[in-house]
Amino acid sequence: MRKLRELRELRELRKLRKLRKLRKLRKLRELRELRELRELRKLRELRELRKLRKLRELRKLGS
Repeated sequence: MRKLRELRELRELRKLRKLRKLRKLRKLRELRELRELRELRKLRELRELRKLRKLRELRKLGS
C-alpha cells in the first residue's frame, strides 16, 4: 500500500515539475518575443527617421 502511495506522489511531483518548467519556458519565450518586437519597432523608427532626414536634405538641395 505504501509503495502505491509513494508512486502516486512521485508522479504528482513529476507532473508539477513539468508544468512549472513549461510555464517558465513559456514566460521566457514571451519575453524574447517582446524584446524582438521592441527591436523591430526601433529599427522601423530608425528607418523612418533616415527617410525623413533624406527628404529634408533633398528639399534643402531643391530650394
